[in-house]
Amino acid sequence: MNTQLNKEEMSAVIKETVSRTISHNDKQDCYKDDKSYATMFVEDREKILKSAKVDSAKVGDWEMDCILGAKQIIDLIKTDPDLSALKKAYEAKDISVDGFGMNYPVVYIDHKNFVNDNKNNNVMSVEPNDGSLIGNGYQVTLRKGDDDVYASNLKEGLKNVQSTLLSVAPEYREKASIKIKPKM
Repeated sequence: MNTQLNKEEMSAVIKETVSRTISHNDKQDCYKDDKSYATMFVEDREKILKSAKVDSAKVGDWEMDCILGAKQIIDLIKTDPDLSALKKAYEAKDISVDGFGMNYPVVYIDHKNFVNDNKNNNVMSVEPNDGSLIGNGYQVTLRKGDDDVYASNLKEGLKNVQSTLLSVAPEYREKASIKIKPKM
C-alpha cells in the first residue's frame, strides 16, 4: 500500500517517531540497546500514529520504513561530530541521500572527482535483513566496485563513505588548528 499522507501528516509521523526514538535511546545504558527510527515505528506503529493524529489506513509501512531510514542517515550526518566532513559535503550537495519514495535508503557521492568502479555513485545502502522492513533489522551495504562489503552499523558505514569522499575531495578535510604563542 502506498502512503497517502499529506505533508503535515507525514511530518507529524516523522516527528513523533524521532521524538520517541530519542527518548527511548536516551534511557539506554548501552548503545547496542538503541533503536533506529524505523525499528521504533515498526514496534510502536499504532501509538505513533495515534499520537500524530494520523489514520493508520493511510500509512504504507514500506514507504514509511524507507523514509525513516533515510531520515536516520541524514540526522546522523548532521549531528555526529565524527562525520563532520560528510556534513559539509551534504550541505554542499556533494553527497545525497535517497529513500523518499519507493527506494531503500541509499547514499550517493555526487562530487565531480568521484568515479566508482561500478559506474554508479551509489556508495552505501540500507536494506532489510529479511526482505521485509528495515525496522525488523537491516544491513548496511557498501558498494566497492563489483563487490559489496558490509558495515557493522550505520555509523561505521557512514565513516566509510566519509573516507571514500575524502580520498577524492580533500577540501573537506579538517584543517589543523595552529596555536601560536604570543611573544612575551
